[in-house]
Parts: sequence; structure tokens; C-alpha cells
Amino acid sequence: MSRLLTVSFTSLLLLLLSSVTTHAATEMEGFNTRMRAMEITIAQRAGNRPSQIAAYNALERALNQEMDRAYDRVMTRAKPSQRAIITESQHLWSRSRDLEYRWMDQAYGPVEPNSVEHLRVLELRNLMMNARVMQLYSYLDTLPKEGQSAVKTAGTIHDAGVVDNNQLRVATIRGFSLGDGACFLDLVDEKRKSFTEVANTAFCQRERELLDKKVSLSYNLGVISGAACSVESVDCDENNMLILVKDAKVIRPTRINR
Repeated sequence: MSRLLTVSFTSLLLLLLSSVTTHAATEMEGFNTRMRAMEITIAQRAGNRPSQIAAYNALERALNQEMDRAYDRVMTRAKPSQRAIITESQHLWSRSRDLEYRWMDQAYGPVEPNSVEHLRVLELRNLMMNARVMQLYSYLDTLPKEGQSAVKTAGTIHDAGVVDNNQLRVATIRGFSLGDGACFLDLVDEKRKSFTEVANTAFCQRERELLDKKVSLSYNLGVISGAACSVESVDCDENNMLILVKDAKVIRPTRINR
């Protein structure tokens, strides 16, 4: 019975791998290579249930690491306005996974350690995890690989860390996204052109005050984390320095006195 289940799981896994064609081939191929050795180990241990269960547990740990890696890659490449959505999506998926895990335990329960039911539950859990990791890696196909930094064009940097006064800019803030070490702002200028700016993490606390408001922006030089510098639209120098939004003042409509 366990041998049939293993063959079924491996066949489904290979079918999923072969069905995904993506420009993120390097990422997907790397994932496939890392998982292939573990899948072979599982197949070789058919007939030795405790040993096979140990291999499935190792695979589940590896898939959790792959999921974190794939999620980080997607977040790095996504626009600031997209990050909140994919974050919520991942949270929802995690909650759904936990519910399905509970259902599996009940449907095959009581699950005794090293039993056939134990093996079956691990197979189903790993199949579910594998599908999600592949889904995240495949998202890289739809995300931009190259782009000019919207931050660098904001103004001119001079020596002694001074930023030109002409860097003041008028825009409407359409979105806030708190990242690793920075606050990312989605904005629209007066010509309705979208662009992205970066501020320190505390700036995201002003979302209620500034969201959808027309503002005048001022800038200064600052330092952010290396993780924030890896975002597609952020181009830091070697010391993680770049132009940051220092402040945003709401522009009130001018009243005409009659």
C-alpha cells in the first residue's frame, strides 16, 4: 500500500514540475534540482515505513525553506502596491493549509506514529506544500526583471549629503507598503504618472493622514537596510544610502474669496 502511495505522489509531483513553463527557469530548475534528490530518497525507502516517514519529514522542512525563499523573491520583485496583496494572500494560504492539515488528521485519524495513515498524511502535506512553492516561483514570470529606479531620478545629490531644494515634488499618495527596513510609497504625479519613493519605516505610520492626499514631498539622504535596497525600484549606493522622502505636507485646496 505504501509503495503505491509513494509512486502516486512522485508521479503527481513530476507531472506538476513538467507542466510549469516559465521565464523564471533558473529559479524553478534550481528548486527541481534541490528536491529531486529528496524524492529519490523517498522512493528508495519504499517498504521501510519509519525510514520513509523520516524522509518525508525532511522534505517538509525543505519545502518550508523553499517557500520562504520563493516568497522573498516574489516580494523583492513585486511593486510596493503589490506587496500588501501577496502578503495577505500568503497569510490566507497559510491559514487554509493549517485547516486542511487538521482535516487530514481527522480524516485519517487517529494517526498513530509510523502507521500507514501517518505516511499518507505526510504525502498529502508535502504535495500541498510543493504546489504552493511552485506557484510562488512561477509568479516570477509575470514580474519585471529590469527597471530604472524611480527613486534616483527624484533629484540631484551633492557632496556633504545635501540634496537640491528643487527636489520638492508634488504628488498624490496612492499606497503605503511596509517592507524590510523601509516604507515604500506608491504615488501619482500631476501628469497622472505613477512612481515609487522610499522613506524610513516610521513614515508608514502616517498612512491614515496622507493616503489619497495631494502632498508636497521633501527629501534627504538616508540609509536603509540591504533588504530594502534589493527591491527592483530601489537603487542604493554601496553603503545602502539613497534619497529618502523626509516629509510630506498636505496641499489644501485654495479657497476663492468672493
